[in-house]
Amino acid sequence: MRGDVFTRYAWRFSFADGNIIAPAMKLFPNGSIGAYVHRNERCWELRGETLCFTDISGVATAKFVLSKEDDSGVCELEGASIATPGVLLRLERVNMPSLKQGFPHAAFDAVELIKHEKKTRNNLVFISAGPKTCHTSWPKFIGEDDRNWDIFTSWYGEDLPESLPFGEYFCHQPRTHKLSALCNVVKSNPNILEYDNIWIPDDDIETSWKDINRLFNIFTRMGLSVAQPSLRVSSDCHINHPITQQDTRYIVRYTTFIEIMCPLFSQELLEACLPLFDGTGQPYLVDHIMMGIEGRQPGKAAIIDDVAVTHGRPMATNYDFGPLIEEGEKLISLYSNLRHTDRYDVIGGIHRDGVLL
Repeated sequence: MRGDVFTRYAWRFSFADGNIIAPAMKLFPNGSIGAYVHRNERCWELRGETLCFTDISGVATAKFVLSKEDDSGVCELEGASIATPGVLLRLERVNMPSLKQGFPHAAFDAVELIKHEKKTRNNLVFISAGPKTCHTSWPKFIGEDDRNWDIFTSWYGEDLPESLPFGEYFCHQPRTHKLSALCNVVKSNPNILEYDNIWIPDDDIETSWKDINRLFNIFTRMGLSVAQPSLRVSSDCHINHPITQQDTRYIVRYTTFIEIMCPLFSQELLEACLPLFDGTGQPYLVDHIMMGIEGRQPGKAAIIDDVAVTHGRPMATNYDFGPLIEEGEKLISLYSNLRHTDRYDVIGGIHRDGVLL
């Protein structure tokens, strides 16, 4: 068996009697286990024809062998716990849970690109924008040749703008929230996932081309999987969570929370999160659940204090929170082993006097 057989899919982890331990777990190419957090199953590896789960010391805690195949390859493995002798286990190939069950094969709104240029850079900014968007007036402070990101604008306004905003891609998805809009785009145009890193800011984020360059460069050089810029401390910046406020003592702070307002993802983690995002009307609880998709690995999530942006509009007050809470609870039921924990922890960081960037 080859390792990529397992990293392409998600796996239901259960006892042999059918009782579910994890509805879906992800096995990442670097040997980590995601969408499930337990000290006995932190890593995975192949030892010959045996799939092993191990603790962080590399000690095998469970071993599995192939039990079923279909036209797509391995679909079921049977095994036993070493940590708890006598306990029989099973792994079954599944799709990652989604409010649109069957992702990526469920029906979706096909997206036709009105503007589509050739990919020229390694990073992408994806923004769902409306008539009051800030991104068309971002100051530059750098030349066009120095920009290290392409931009994709998905327009959620009912009417198209008189002229298309700057950038490489443009489409029209009226009244579609940014996470669902991104999923629709990826399913219609999977080449979008060729970008190494993708930033997904709200359209009321005020920043500059130069700061976006800096954001991507720090993200890449720190080897992060998910991050966000900090929020500027000013009277015109609306902060929903105190942890996101800029701490000028740091270049980056490693955290257990990244807000869905302006997250930056590696391609690998974003692809794993897409089923979670698909079909969401508003991102209630999504940011908490997404933090477990890569297994809450310390040092992989960070708030980048060296880059501060302004959140220009207050959190919406005209939502009907009943449906939002109901949607959040549905997501929690789909990812039952990643229950909402309200964790907003700083678990380390790099001080400004420690590294000069």
